[in-house]
Amino acid sequence: LKTGKMENAPESRAFRQSLNDIWGLDIPLNVCDRYHHNIKRLDKIANNGLLEAWEENKVDGKVAAERLRQYVLNIADAMRLGLYALQGGDDIAGFGNDAVFYESTGVPLRGEAVFSIEEAGQYDGQDHVKPILVMQSYDPDVVPLIAGGTLGGLIVLSPYMASHLKFVCEAHMVSGLFGLIPEGQEKKAGPCDEITAPSGTPWLKKSMVDIAGTPLKKGQPVILDTMGSGLLVHPDKITAVTRQSAAENHRSGDTAARAKRQIKKDSAVLANFNRLFSGYLRDSGIAVPGIKANINSLRRSFIEPGTAIGLVRTEQLVMGDSEQAGIVKQALLNGVSEDKCRKLFLSMKQDYDSLVKPAVKESVPVRIRLLDWPLTELLNAEEQESFIARHGSLDIRGGAALAAWPEIYRVQVAALATAIRTNTRGKKSLPVEIMMPAVDTAADAEQSRSILQEALSAVGIAKRRVSFGVMVETVEACRAIEQIAPHCDFISFGTNDLTQTVLGLGRGDLPARRQYEQTHGYDPFRQISPDILSMIGDVTARARTVAADVQVDVCGAQAADLKTAFSLAGIGINNISVAANHTNLYALPAQLYYKILDMSAV
Repeated sequence: LKTGKMENAPESRAFRQSLNDIWGLDIPLNVCDRYHHNIKRLDKIANNGLLEAWEENKVDGKVAAERLRQYVLNIADAMRLGLYALQGGDDIAGFGNDAVFYESTGVPLRGEAVFSIEEAGQYDGQDHVKPILVMQSYDPDVVPLIAGGTLGGLIVLSPYMASHLKFVCEAHMVSGLFGLIPEGQEKKAGPCDEITAPSGTPWLKKSMVDIAGTPLKKGQPVILDTMGSGLLVHPDKITAVTRQSAAENHRSGDTAARAKRQIKKDSAVLANFNRLFSGYLRDSGIAVPGIKANINSLRRSFIEPGTAIGLVRTEQLVMGDSEQAGIVKQALLNGVSEDKCRKLFLSMKQDYDSLVKPAVKESVPVRIRLLDWPLTELLNAEEQESFIARHGSLDIRGGAALAAWPEIYRVQVAALATAIRTNTRGKKSLPVEIMMPAVDTAADAEQSRSILQEALSAVGIAKRRVSFGVMVETVEACRAIEQIAPHCDFISFGTNDLTQTVLGLGRGDLPARRQYEQTHGYDPFRQISPDILSMIGDVTARARTVAADVQVDVCGAQAADLKTAFSLAGIGINNISVAANHTNLYALPAQLYYKILDMSAV
């Protein structure tokens, strides 16, 4: 495995001894019939060994990052392309494979078919196009190709040496399908013969092959559905299967469960890799932004431990709790009693305990935004009319909202302060950040910070131990940033609101957005516009002239776009806060950090 040579046959004592020496295993040397069983148990060791070595400083960061590049980017691409969801469950739309194989390994992968070592070598890695080598059967000459990082994936039609090939691919983090199941035969209908070598050459002489009645040609895009051990020969012509037979539902349900397990496992791999890689880059003097999660609820089941929370929308927590929503609605319309405020405090405090406790346990920051009223969601039509008659508008946010309903904000910050105190007793670090939305002026920022510090002091927490910041999401705030920034430990740009204001384009106006995309070539709510990017760069520079240590973050849907994230990194943004999903939290950082590394070397 180290040299790429296969002088030792896989069933030999010497081969097993080499595995024990290289991987620190204890495979029996004298029990040949246990070979395949033991080989199949090595995937965890093979895939995670390099990450573990990096974690323990046994391998140089640069070497590890380059060695893991193809593997990591394959996972990231699979997440971005949605390849983990190719198979559906009972009532989940899925996609049918053109062919099924006995064995599979690695992450789902999209690439182009090639039929020789020479053809695979013609791919230079540009545009993330990966060669997927198609072979008739095993040949030792393929091992150096697997080990060299050239291949994205491997398809071997014969089941000969399938377990061995699977292990070699796992060791070198290459996706693969091994042993084409004859058309019409069930996967479990008979044993897979991995021992008998097929007659004929391992290599396909023509740059095409017929797979289960479907022709496959050189350069043709294919998808390796490793979750379902299947191959999709025409991925561009996939049609959704909305209903299947009972037997098919059962199989695809199993596959869907496997896909969920695999994406969770791969998310954990990427989370660990991103932590190590970003640390290596920063230690090398290369600035990279952190990637944080935006959350709307207390559910964190899909968020890996150690993931920082860049935005908690507390108004959504209120909306999800009928008691809280009822009290807040009453306060907005008619005022509220002390008894109701006490009930609101206790309910909010329970929510905030659930946010602060894991942040303290994992030593990662959680940024909690104070209430930003979604009045069109909270109030019905009649209530909205009454509200407008009283306040003149439904658009009351930031400093204006604080002035209109100070008692609600005081209840909220008191609940926050108490939760922080309860969950951080004896702790030196308080990884909690409080943010006021939609400020326009320095007075807005100062007043917000003042009521927070009063609440912290009331429970015995020193004023500077909890970070405070504001969202910069209005043109007025951008203009007044030199006055606002000195009151803040951090500022966070709200790109959605800025885009709406500056471009005069409603986020919910889909026809207008389509027209803009047709004219300019992009959707400004998916990719940041040059005008907004320039504004953020200018405001950031001005903020740092008066508050050199202020952290500058961006929160908005555009930040999940790789091109946008790279542009934001280029103007010195410290953190990017994105919607909490596997693609944004784990695939995006990996792709972004490699892009930054590559550009820093140019």
